[in-house]
Amino acid sequence: MFVHSIFLLLAVVIYGSLADKSDIANCRYTSSAGKTIDLSPLIASNGSYEWQEKAYTINGYSLDSLISDDLNTYFFALQVCKNIQTKPHPSCNETGSIFMMTKTSCTSMGNAEVAMFQSNPFGDGVYLAQYHGQSLNHIARYSSHLYFVCNPNVTMETPIFEHIHDDLKQAHFKIFTKYAC
Repeated sequence: MFVHSIFLLLAVVIYGSLADKSDIANCRYTSSAGKTIDLSPLIASNGSYEWQEKAYTINGYSLDSLISDDLNTYFFALQVCKNIQTKPHPSCNETGSIFMMTKTSCTSMGNAEVAMFQSNPFGDGVYLAQYHGQSLNHIARYSSHLYFVCNPNVTMETPIFEHIHDDLKQAHFKIFTKYAC
């Protein structure tokens, strides 16, 4: 029993030293190879980044295909690694770091207090997975992935809304920046 406990403790220590590390409070990610990406310069000093985009609404509920029913304009407010402190729209009632809004509605797409960094699938930066967005029902909630993609020539471009993965109710955004390199 004692040997088993020591082996388990050793495995936890080794895994902990090899695993990626998310430091959301300081907006830093450290890979298992020891590379640190500091995204803190991207924290909006005025409270959030705001922009609008046109996106297709499919069958009244989804934004993940160009085979459309309607083309709508959506307004977005996004803060990096922190929740937005001032409501970007009167109908925003949830806590969140990303809001998707129309003229009459506001949806929280994730909470920075329930988040973690991971390496991008193609190794070109990191993404911030944020959970515990607005409730859809008694089980599911919106979430989001912010993909920070390396572009050594850009401090930060306007974020891009890509789509909502309908099965997961997970919104995907992309931000090109030199801080992800």
